Amino acid sequence: MMGELRRGIASGEVAVLYQPQLDLQLGTIMHAEALVRWQHPVHGAVGPDEFIPLAESTGVVRELTAFVLREVAANCARLASAGKAMRFAVNVSAADISNPSFVESVVNAIRDSGADPASLTLEITESAIIRSPEAALGILKTLRGLGVQLSIDDYGTGQSTLSYLKRLPVHELKIDKSFVTSICENASDLIMVRSTIDMAHELGLRVVAEGVENAETIGLLRSLGCDIAQGYFVGRPGSSEELIRLADREIIAWRDVA
Repeated sequence: MMGELRRGIASGEVAVLYQPQLDLQLGTIMHAEALVRWQHPVHGAVGPDEFIPLAESTGVVRELTAFVLREVAANCARLASAGKAMRFAVNVSAADISNPSFVESVVNAIRDSGADPASLTLEITESAIIRSPEAALGILKTLRGLGVQLSIDDYGTGQSTLSYLKRLPVHELKIDKSFVTSICENASDLIMVRSTIDMAHELGLRVVAEGVENAETIGLLRSLGCDIAQGYFVGRPGSSEELIRLADREIIAWRDVA
Protein backbone atom coordinates (compact mmCIF):
# COMPACT_ATOMS: atom_id res chain seq x y z
CA MET A 1 0.00 0.00 0.00
CA MET A 2 2.82 2.43 0.78
CA GLY A 3 4.39 1.74 -2.60
CA GLU A 4 1.06 2.56 -4.18
CA LEU A 5 0.77 5.69 -2.06
CA ARG A 6 4.13 6.88 -3.40
CA ARG A 7 2.88 6.22 -6.91
CA GLY A 8 -0.39 7.97 -6.11
CA ILE A 9 1.43 11.10 -4.96
CA ALA A 10 3.38 11.22 -8.22
CA SER A 11 0.37 10.46 -10.46
CA GLY A 12 -2.12 12.91 -8.95
CA GLU A 13 -4.29 10.42 -7.07
CA VAL A 14 -3.49 12.18 -3.80
CA ALA A 15 -5.11 15.58 -3.40
CA VAL A 16 -5.20 18.33 -0.81
CA LEU A 17 -8.57 19.64 0.34
CA TYR A 18 -9.23 22.60 2.63
CA GLN A 19 -11.62 22.75 5.59
CA PRO A 20 -12.62 26.35 6.35
CA GLN A 21 -12.02 28.03 9.70
CA LEU A 22 -14.27 30.84 10.90
CA ASP A 23 -12.84 33.93 12.61
CA LEU A 24 -15.35 34.25 15.43
CA GLN A 25 -14.72 37.90 16.16
CA LEU A 26 -14.81 39.15 12.56
CA GLY A 27 -17.38 36.67 11.28
CA THR A 28 -15.25 35.85 8.24
CA ILE A 29 -13.57 32.76 6.81
CA MET A 30 -9.91 33.66 6.51
CA HIS A 31 -8.12 30.41 7.33
CA ALA A 32 -8.37 26.68 6.56
CA GLU A 33 -6.82 23.34 7.44
CA ALA A 34 -5.24 21.31 4.64
CA LEU A 35 -6.41 17.67 4.60
CA VAL A 36 -5.00 14.97 2.35
CA ARG A 37 -7.24 12.57 0.41
CA TRP A 38 -6.36 9.54 -1.73
CA GLN A 39 -8.53 8.34 -4.63
CA HIS A 40 -7.14 4.92 -5.58
CA PRO A 41 -7.80 3.90 -9.22
CA VAL A 42 -8.95 0.40 -8.18
CA HIS A 43 -10.10 0.62 -4.56
CA GLY A 44 -11.64 4.07 -4.77
CA ALA A 45 -11.41 6.47 -1.85
CA VAL A 46 -8.92 5.27 0.77
CA GLY A 47 -9.64 6.91 4.11
CA PRO A 48 -6.91 8.88 5.86
CA ASP A 49 -7.50 6.78 8.98
CA GLU A 50 -6.30 3.83 6.93
CA PHE A 51 -3.27 5.13 5.06
CA ILE A 52 -1.86 7.86 7.31
CA PRO A 53 -1.05 5.57 10.29
CA LEU A 54 0.70 3.21 7.88
CA ALA A 55 2.59 6.11 6.36
CA GLU A 56 3.68 7.23 9.84
CA SER A 57 4.85 3.75 10.87
CA THR A 58 6.84 3.21 7.66
CA GLY A 59 8.32 6.69 7.24
CA VAL A 60 6.41 7.39 4.01
CA VAL A 61 4.66 10.19 5.90
CA ARG A 62 7.74 12.34 5.34
CA GLU A 63 7.19 12.18 1.58
CA LEU A 64 3.48 12.78 2.08
CA THR A 65 4.08 15.82 4.28
CA ALA A 66 6.61 17.24 1.81
CA PHE A 67 4.01 16.88 -0.97
CA VAL A 68 1.32 18.61 1.09
CA LEU A 69 3.71 21.42 2.04
CA ARG A 70 4.52 22.06 -1.63
CA GLU A 71 0.85 22.06 -2.61
CA VAL A 72 -0.23 24.32 0.23
CA ALA A 73 2.63 26.80 -0.17
CA ALA A 74 1.94 27.09 -3.90
CA ASN A 75 -1.74 27.68 -3.18
CA CYS A 76 -0.93 30.31 -0.55
CA ALA A 77 1.18 32.20 -3.07
CA ARG A 78 -1.43 31.88 -5.84
CA LEU A 79 -4.27 33.18 -3.67
CA ALA A 80 -2.17 36.03 -2.29
CA SER A 81 -1.30 37.19 -5.81
CA ALA A 82 -5.03 37.15 -6.63
CA GLY A 83 -5.86 39.29 -3.59
CA LYS A 84 -7.35 36.35 -1.65
CA ALA A 85 -4.64 35.81 0.97
CA MET A 86 -5.47 33.11 3.52
CA ARG A 87 -3.56 31.14 6.14
CA PHE A 88 -3.45 27.37 5.68
CA ALA A 89 -2.62 24.80 8.36
CA VAL A 90 -0.71 21.57 7.65
CA ASN A 91 -0.60 18.60 10.04
CA VAL A 92 2.89 17.48 11.07
CA SER A 93 3.54 13.98 12.42
CA ALA A 94 5.95 12.77 15.08
CA ALA A 95 8.10 11.30 12.28
CA ASP A 96 8.31 14.74 10.67
CA ILE A 97 9.18 16.66 13.81
CA SER A 98 11.95 14.19 14.67
CA ASN A 99 13.46 14.36 11.18
CA PRO A 100 16.42 16.80 10.88
CA SER A 101 15.59 17.39 7.19
CA PHE A 102 12.03 18.50 7.96
CA VAL A 103 13.02 22.15 8.28
CA GLU A 104 14.65 21.95 4.86
CA SER A 105 11.39 20.63 3.39
CA VAL A 106 9.52 23.63 4.81
CA VAL A 107 12.16 26.07 3.58
CA ASN A 108 12.12 24.56 0.09
CA ALA A 109 8.32 24.70 -0.16
CA ILE A 110 8.28 28.38 0.84
CA ARG A 111 11.22 29.34 -1.37
CA ASP A 112 10.01 27.52 -4.47
CA SER A 113 6.47 28.91 -4.21
CA GLY A 114 7.30 32.43 -3.08
CA ALA A 115 4.67 32.12 -0.33
CA ASP A 116 4.68 34.33 2.75
CA PRO A 117 5.94 32.10 5.61
CA ALA A 118 3.27 33.60 7.89
CA SER A 119 0.55 32.18 5.60
CA LEU A 120 1.60 28.67 6.65
CA THR A 121 0.66 27.12 9.99
CA LEU A 122 2.17 23.81 11.08
CA GLU A 123 0.00 21.79 13.45
CA ILE A 124 1.95 19.53 15.81
CA THR A 125 0.25 17.09 18.17
CA GLU A 126 1.04 16.92 21.87
CA SER A 127 2.22 13.32 21.53
CA ALA A 128 4.76 14.29 18.85
CA ILE A 129 6.28 16.90 21.14
CA ILE A 130 6.26 14.73 24.25
CA ARG A 131 8.00 11.89 22.42
CA SER A 132 11.16 13.96 21.96
CA PRO A 133 10.66 17.36 23.62
CA GLU A 134 14.18 18.75 23.28
CA ALA A 135 14.45 17.87 19.58
CA ALA A 136 10.96 19.23 18.94
CA LEU A 137 11.77 22.45 20.77
CA GLY A 138 14.83 23.07 18.62
CA ILE A 139 12.95 22.47 15.38
CA LEU A 140 10.02 24.63 16.44
CA LYS A 141 12.31 27.51 17.36
CA THR A 142 13.96 27.30 13.94
CA LEU A 143 10.61 27.25 12.16
CA ARG A 144 9.30 30.19 14.15
CA GLY A 145 12.46 32.08 13.27
CA LEU A 146 11.56 31.57 9.61
CA GLY A 147 8.22 33.29 10.18
CA VAL A 148 6.10 30.13 10.04
CA GLN A 149 3.07 29.94 12.35
CA LEU A 150 2.95 27.04 14.84
CA SER A 151 -0.02 25.33 16.47
CA ILE A 152 -0.51 22.63 19.11
CA ASP A 153 -3.09 20.26 17.63
CA ASP A 154 -5.62 18.15 19.59
CA TYR A 155 -4.84 20.07 22.77
CA GLY A 156 -6.17 18.37 25.88
CA THR A 157 -5.73 14.77 24.73
CA GLY A 158 -2.04 14.39 25.71
CA GLN A 159 -0.40 13.75 29.04
CA SER A 160 2.27 16.30 29.80
CA THR A 161 1.97 19.24 27.41
CA LEU A 162 1.25 21.80 30.13
CA SER A 163 4.77 21.41 31.51
CA TYR A 164 6.22 22.17 28.07
CA LEU A 165 3.69 24.74 26.92
CA LYS A 166 5.40 27.75 28.44
CA ARG A 167 8.63 26.73 26.67
CA LEU A 168 7.18 26.05 23.22
CA PRO A 169 7.46 28.88 20.65
CA VAL A 170 3.93 28.37 19.32
CA HIS A 171 1.28 30.86 18.23
CA GLU A 172 -1.87 28.78 18.66
CA LEU A 173 -3.70 26.06 20.58
CA LYS A 174 -6.26 23.88 18.84
CA ILE A 175 -8.77 22.41 21.29
CA ASP A 176 -9.65 18.82 20.45
CA LYS A 177 -13.20 18.23 19.20
CA SER A 178 -13.85 15.76 22.02
CA PHE A 179 -14.09 18.77 24.36
CA VAL A 180 -15.93 21.11 21.97
CA THR A 181 -18.76 19.07 20.48
CA SER A 182 -20.83 18.89 23.70
CA ILE A 183 -19.99 22.18 25.45
CA CYS A 184 -23.60 23.32 25.22
CA GLU A 185 -24.79 20.24 27.16
CA ASN A 186 -21.79 19.11 29.21
CA ALA A 187 -20.72 21.42 32.05
CA SER A 188 -17.35 19.69 32.45
CA ASP A 189 -16.45 20.20 28.78
CA LEU A 190 -17.53 23.82 29.02
CA ILE A 191 -15.23 24.37 32.01
CA MET A 192 -12.33 22.72 30.18
CA VAL A 193 -12.83 24.82 27.05
CA ARG A 194 -13.30 28.07 28.96
CA SER A 195 -10.19 27.51 31.09
CA THR A 196 -8.10 26.56 28.05
CA ILE A 197 -9.16 29.69 26.17
CA ASP A 198 -8.36 31.90 29.16
CA MET A 199 -4.99 30.22 29.75
CA ALA A 200 -4.00 30.43 26.08
CA HIS A 201 -4.88 34.11 25.89
CA GLU A 202 -2.86 34.80 29.04
CA LEU A 203 0.08 33.20 27.23
CA GLY A 204 -0.54 35.32 24.15
CA LEU A 205 -1.85 32.46 22.01
CA ARG A 206 -4.87 32.35 19.73
CA VAL A 207 -7.34 29.48 20.12
CA VAL A 208 -8.99 27.27 17.50
CA ALA A 209 -11.92 25.07 18.50
CA GLU A 210 -12.57 22.08 16.22
CA GLY A 211 -15.63 19.87 16.09
CA VAL A 212 -18.18 22.71 15.78
CA GLU A 213 -21.48 21.19 14.66
CA ASN A 214 -24.16 23.85 15.26
CA ALA A 215 -24.85 27.56 15.58
CA GLU A 216 -25.35 27.33 19.34
CA THR A 217 -21.78 26.12 19.80
CA ILE A 218 -20.46 28.96 17.64
CA GLY A 219 -22.34 31.51 19.73
CA LEU A 220 -21.06 30.04 22.99
CA LEU A 221 -17.46 29.88 21.74
CA ARG A 222 -17.63 33.50 20.68
CA SER A 223 -18.96 34.52 24.11
CA LEU A 224 -15.99 32.68 25.67
CA GLY A 225 -13.58 34.70 23.55
CA CYS A 226 -12.48 31.84 21.29
CA ASP A 227 -10.73 33.12 18.18
CA ILE A 228 -11.44 30.55 15.47
CA ALA A 229 -13.99 27.76 14.94
CA GLN A 230 -13.72 24.72 12.67
CA GLY A 231 -16.18 21.91 11.99
CA TYR A 232 -18.79 20.62 9.58
CA PHE A 233 -21.19 23.43 10.54
CA VAL A 234 -18.63 25.96 9.32
CA GLY A 235 -17.80 23.92 6.22
CA ARG A 236 -16.65 20.55 4.94
CA PRO A 237 -13.32 19.97 3.20
CA GLY A 238 -13.27 21.10 -0.42
CA SER A 239 -11.05 22.54 -3.11
CA SER A 240 -9.38 25.93 -2.71
CA GLU A 241 -11.86 27.33 -5.25
CA GLU A 242 -14.78 26.07 -3.16
CA LEU A 243 -13.17 27.58 -0.07
CA ILE A 244 -12.91 31.01 -1.70
CA ARG A 245 -16.51 30.86 -2.92
CA LEU A 246 -17.67 29.96 0.59
CA ALA A 247 -15.63 32.76 2.14
CA ASP A 248 -17.00 35.34 -0.29
CA ARG A 249 -20.59 34.16 0.09
CA GLU A 250 -20.80 33.67 3.84
CA ILE A 251 -19.22 36.82 5.31
CA ILE A 252 -22.49 38.55 6.15
CA ALA A 253 -24.28 35.34 7.15
CA TRP A 254 -21.52 34.35 9.57
CA ARG A 255 -21.68 37.72 11.27
CA ASP A 256 -25.34 37.07 11.95
CA VAL A 257 -24.69 33.57 13.32
CA ALA A 258 -21.59 34.38 15.33
